[in-house]
Amino acid sequence: MAYLTDFMERITELTDIETTSCQYPDLAVLPDGRLAACWQRYHNKHDDIVAAFLSREGEILSQAVVSGEGQAFRPRLYVLNGTVWVIWSESSAGNWKLLARAFGEELGAPILLSRSSGAFYPSVTDDGQNLYVAWCEQQHGDSHICCLRFDGSAAAETWRVSSSEQAYRPAVAFGGDGVLYLAYDVFDGSQYLQVARAYAGGAWGEEAVISNAPDWASDATAVSTDSGATVVWHGVGPRGETNYYTCDLTLAGGKIAADCRQLSHMRVWFASASLCRNRKGTQLLAQALSMRCFLMRWRQEDGGWSVPVAMVRDEASNCPIRPRACVDEEDNIFILYQHSAGNGHQERYSSIKFLSTTLAELQAHDDSAAEKEIDSFTKPIPGDKALDRIDEDEKRRWLDENGYLGLDLKFGDIHGQSGMSDASGQIDQYYNYAKAVPKLDFTALTDHDMFPDVITESEWEYMRTSANEFNKDGELTTLLAYEWTSNELHYDFGHKNVYYRTGEGELFRACDPEGMTPDRLFASIKKYGALCIPHHPAAIWSAVSAATDWAFHDPEVQRAVEIFSRHAPFEKDGTESIYTKNNPRQKGKYVQDALARGYRLGFTAGSDSHQLEHGVEGGIVAAFVPGLTRETLFDAIYNRFTYATTGAGILLSCKVNGARMGSEITALPGGKATLEVDVLGTGELERVEVVKDNGEIYAPAVSGNRCRFTWADEDLTAGTHFYYLRVTQKDQHQAWSSPIWVDVQ
Repeated sequence: MAYLTDFMERITELTDIETTSCQYPDLAVLPDGRLAACWQRYHNKHDDIVAAFLSREGEILSQAVVSGEGQAFRPRLYVLNGTVWVIWSESSAGNWKLLARAFGEELGAPILLSRSSGAFYPSVTDDGQNLYVAWCEQQHGDSHICCLRFDGSAAAETWRVSSSEQAYRPAVAFGGDGVLYLAYDVFDGSQYLQVARAYAGGAWGEEAVISNAPDWASDATAVSTDSGATVVWHGVGPRGETNYYTCDLTLAGGKIAADCRQLSHMRVWFASASLCRNRKGTQLLAQALSMRCFLMRWRQEDGGWSVPVAMVRDEASNCPIRPRACVDEEDNIFILYQHSAGNGHQERYSSIKFLSTTLAELQAHDDSAAEKEIDSFTKPIPGDKALDRIDEDEKRRWLDENGYLGLDLKFGDIHGQSGMSDASGQIDQYYNYAKAVPKLDFTALTDHDMFPDVITESEWEYMRTSANEFNKDGELTTLLAYEWTSNELHYDFGHKNVYYRTGEGELFRACDPEGMTPDRLFASIKKYGALCIPHHPAAIWSAVSAATDWAFHDPEVQRAVEIFSRHAPFEKDGTESIYTKNNPRQKGKYVQDALARGYRLGFTAGSDSHQLEHGVEGGIVAAFVPGLTRETLFDAIYNRFTYATTGAGILLSCKVNGARMGSEITALPGGKATLEVDVLGTGELERVEVVKDNGEIYAPAVSGNRCRFTWADEDLTAGTHFYYLRVTQKDQHQAWSSPIWVDVQ
């Protein structure tokens, strides 16, 4: 890829990556030629918002903290008539505020714009005299787009603009035609649409759908034009696709006219974009290309977009993300972006970096090939995958026949990421996808605690707020969770997902003293009664090992292991699956290696989704529950009353001497262990195997899609033995029951 190496020499680091983690930059040009900037700063487990004046060379001339005592989140900066305004979200005592503050030689007083259970993603524009602020407000499980006019001293009445109960991420622009344009993404029950509304003549017009693709629209950015507004957003499609779209909005006859087109098509695992414009009509678009670089495009309002120019070199694992740019009247370009060291044995903080160039310099380059490259991590698993489920009535009969009266069997995926860490898709999209596409009963979002940078306190509060908002009995059960990512720092302990039983729980990062090593993590989460589940236990990445160090174990919290994901099957050495990528693995780190150590671990499976594919790619977990709630789901996993599949809704029952899977029972030497097995497949069965102490000891003849048998192991010697079931269908879908342990005394 032809990165512009001459740009690299001009990069200035504005913040100290050794002491603070800084994110979400924003930037604007002042009338006097200086630059105004802001970013979120994390230090000593507190998030604040820093505003600064910069020289045109990127030198910090002055700076100040503008946020309050709460945990501040995702600022936006706007300049109106020489006054710099910073708008941000701030969490305190379980609630969120949306605040605004003037930044200059003297700080203005913070002004409250909104207070609710969730106020996020502010966007700002102006009509020459007043600011217009739009944001996403979450309350009681619904999400709406709100907007208000702000004269700098007090906020006017709040408009609730969106008609949907699932609307997110606004982008607002006051056009040169005197119309206020507002774009945002809406979940309609099956996908995310990009919609727009216009405010003219003292009234809001009808909501108009402006996207026309089947992917999930998200995260619009907008600028004013002489005749209306330009909006850019990205869409997340199936099998790792990310598409960027551009749309010019005008108002004709009281209705929005939209001229939309696809700008680019890529396979990436992180997406973001920002749009800016000067008064001459030069528009500049900065867009992330996965996590390895960002691209710049430009155009004049009456012309088409340029070819992309890749701005930052790909140095193996560096992560330059969330670029924000501005352009002055002479077409000088200034860029802030968030940078972290990426994968490997490096610190997990991020810094804000500054870069400047000119439009003329960009016009001399063409990096069109950059968008065509495919990161191996985003390559889809070949072939189609059936996600069959057995009819609810038939499942109920099967449960009753096997003695599970008063219990139900639910399927979910409790392992996947969002754009909060290193994936495509927003947090709300992650939860809505779980309901709409694989139709899961339960899920958990497990964003990395520190990849590509640390999850900060305000980000954790946002994750917790979202998990609680989406947890609805009868619709979708969500567990509060995160992925502890040790091997990305100093040590190769492997990755573990932490799950909380309720909507309360702290974030113990692998870079914090309380979470630096597995034993410290175990001790820290015990006060919440939390679970810790190792996943891809034998995995090897290109940069580092991601395999679990089985020397660390605590039976109170490490109660299960993920046996299958999109990366590979991890039961034992030498296995492959058409439903994974079959990535390289390390001997001695498999699930059977942990069982051989005497660890009593139940089985789960998950996707480890990074592209809105949870419940589709990788595996799922089945849980026996007496009615589905957070608490009953957590208890089923804790008690190992679960089994894992490669994605199909196979029904599996395995009991030993009447004890259900996950149990620990005792027997006398010379006695026997009687297994009762019932498997109802979603397809024709190929093989059903009883595994004892990691060896296959019995496999009955099978035909059709059901296998029921009773078999007795009469060779019970002193010591501890464990039994589990491995099921393989002819379509190569598999399932594994959690083991049952028999202590022979």
